Amino acid sequence: MVSINKLKLIIVTLLFSKTLIPQQMTTLAVLDFEGLGVTEVEAKALTNRLRAILVKTGTYQVVERGKMDAILDEQGFQLSGCTSEECVVEVGQLLGVQKMLAGSISLVGKTYSVEMRIIDVELGRIDNTSTYDIKGEIDQLLTDGMESALSKLLSIESVIIPEPAFQIENQYASDQSNKDTTILIQTALEKVRKRMGSIEDENDDSPIDKFEIPEELPKSIDDIKETLILIKGGTYKINRFGYGEDENVSPSHEISVNDFYISNVEVTQELYKTVIGSNPSYYSNKNDHPVEQVNWYDAIQFCNKLSQTKGFQLCYKIEGSEIVCDFGAAGYRLPTEAEWVIAAGSGDPINQVWSGTSTQDSLIHYSWFYRNSQGKTHPVSNKKPNNLGIYDMSGNVWEWCWDEYDQPVIISQNNPTRSLGDKARVIHSGSWVNYSNYCQIGFRDYFRPTYNSSNIGFRVVRTVTK
Repeated sequence: MVSINKLKLIIVTLLFSKTLIPQQMTTLAVLDFEGLGVTEVEAKALTNRLRAILVKTGTYQVVERGKMDAILDEQGFQLSGCTSEECVVEVGQLLGVQKMLAGSISLVGKTYSVEMRIIDVELGRIDNTSTYDIKGEIDQLLTDGMESALSKLLSIESVIIPEPAFQIENQYASDQSNKDTTILIQTALEKVRKRMGSIEDENDDSPIDKFEIPEELPKSIDDIKETLILIKGGTYKINRFGYGEDENVSPSHEISVNDFYISNVEVTQELYKTVIGSNPSYYSNKNDHPVEQVNWYDAIQFCNKLSQTKGFQLCYKIEGSEIVCDFGAAGYRLPTEAEWVIAAGSGDPINQVWSGTSTQDSLIHYSWFYRNSQGKTHPVSNKKPNNLGIYDMSGNVWEWCWDEYDQPVIISQNNPTRSLGDKARVIHSGSWVNYSNYCQIGFRDYFRPTYNSSNIGFRVVRTVTK
């Protein structure tokens, strides 16, 4: 079992190649693993976990699952039953990637076995293969086993980079090929790339262009219902919840905030499309579902545009490579991590494990997660709210926070005003694809701000101004 808090090494060659030698990363797509003795939903959840871990290694440029499905759908290709090497290679050719990762997850008795292989698309051969066995519950396979299995395949001590503040200076200017963890789809798939607006233009060397505000603003914004919940400022204590010694579970400590308002629901597809003009969601055409496949920069852009639409002072300003947040402005912004945790805990985060409840049996009444989601997002405010009337702060989709991710784990006590470069950003809540552990109030994860996924969205807050 790999323990994240014991990790001390990063592969020297990986560091060298990422910091000193700008080069094009190998592109790779991950097929959903075949389930043998496990359900399709379980196999999908475990594959998504593996894909997320692989993204964080920085060893490959990984295509996001939602975009992969859209491309294959455009080509009229059905993934169902695609397990042979020939079929996997064909998928890789359609996606235009160099490598494919495929495999299976089987259960015999009480032992789970993960078989995985990396296939060279051009040569049509297996580059590497490995098998990893683990005894116990499927939760253990999700929380530890998939990381260990990938470590074995890649022949490294650990696949998690212990310093998430990625040490790549001016990445957008110096290494175009590595500016996003999502693959840039080329030539024949240009139509798909334009439709999936979250993929950056390959000629765009900065995410800052995204913050331009159109002259013509939405006309129907007032038709969309908005409910903001007042959270009183003060000093709160958060307890340590979670399994084992996972470093992503926040330790017990005090956090302080000022008065703020928070939306009682996640930003919906309807609201996002009204403000931005497009809907990047994988589970699209569902107005009352949370918007997803939005990266951190997309969320910042949305906040500024919504603020201008409503006539409020913008919170975010661009200063060179920095994004500066004016916490005194009346406009919309992302919650800080401290604000998010306090709101999720109904103003009493020390006494709640999940948002709205502390008992596992009642969680299904408050949360969409692996056990009850049926492998997809669901309408916002469809479950019970927490004691403050806020919905879906455990599950449905992960939610971006303003803060950069730092270790050791600690939630900011003061509002950090500046966000610099491509450092990892905090996400909270867990999602429809995650086990209940990930949906705990104190559990946090992180991704680069350019990353998007079909299980990541956000909600907005506003500072209480006098």
